[in-house]
Amino acid sequence: MKLGVVNYETWGFFNEIFAEFQSRYDTTVHKRRTLKLPFIDQPVPLERVSSSLQRFMQANDVVFFEWASSHLAIASQLPKSCRIVTRLHRYEMYGFAEQINWDNVDEIILVSAAKEAEFLEKFPAQAGKTHVIGASVDLRKFEFLERHYSGHLGTLCHIGPRKRVYELILDTAPVLKSHNLKLFVAGGASAWHEDYMRAIRSLIKMLDVEDHVILEGHVDNPETWYGNIDVFISHSYSEGLQVAPMEAMAMGCYCVSHRWEGAEELVAQENTYLTASELSSLLRHFHEASDDERIRLRHESRAFAMRNFDIVKTVESVCAVVDRAAARSG
Repeated sequence: MKLGVVNYETWGFFNEIFAEFQSRYDTTVHKRRTLKLPFIDQPVPLERVSSSLQRFMQANDVVFFEWASSHLAIASQLPKSCRIVTRLHRYEMYGFAEQINWDNVDEIILVSAAKEAEFLEKFPAQAGKTHVIGASVDLRKFEFLERHYSGHLGTLCHIGPRKRVYELILDTAPVLKSHNLKLFVAGGASAWHEDYMRAIRSLIKMLDVEDHVILEGHVDNPETWYGNIDVFISHSYSEGLQVAPMEAMAMGCYCVSHRWEGAEELVAQENTYLTASELSSLLRHFHEASDDERIRLRHESRAFAMRNFDIVKTVESVCAVVDRAAARSG
């Protein structure tokens, strides 16, 4: 079976799936093209993108769009020439979903049940074509690590308003000071969020928590970074299904999450919080627990990750959807 892949965004969630595609199918990747002008490379005009995608789809039995974004929006409007499978992560729901002709898409993968419900609320006619296959991690890379409790909290993310790092510092400042904890914030911000980073640095000074909040920037080896963290916090207001907490839990970090839609698919219900006081209560509970209780909670985190976030299971499920698309008649 000839499988085409279209992915012009991050491959960070896709590498293991693509490797399996290559082992099972005759797999090719649609290549981005630019116009070579004397002084600058320009994007290919829309009509050329459409023509290139049309030829690519005609050459394959199934085409897999890793992101339900701009290229799927174009491809879905073209005459039907192959089966189309896509994976909708999160942001596409708000930037591209309305531009896509979903009737021309054969199978739609959502990364959480919450996102599936949101999608079907917008596009009820697509019921029967959706599949919930959550994000996942390589559990062999992120192995359980024994550690002594050090009072280290952490969050790892692309730092922008949606991740609510500013609010996380505000909400945890009292417990950081009262229990002498440290909050490690890892991850970089784009030029679009320079003002957000400036506000965070200013807030740290105004709250007088320079000794308690450490901005670490980009980390090259997150598996090493997680080993220094006791409690991982996901403080976002919206996620598809965030990968960093999965990695942290796999390594034995106790993980808590703000109750964004679908958070109960990421962590156990009792590990979610809504308000700052609820978050402080969870942090104090772990801080004041016995060593045996903290060890038990860490092993529960690892077990939860193994049950729910194994990349091997995800790869098999995605391939099953591709096979289903290929077997469709008509």
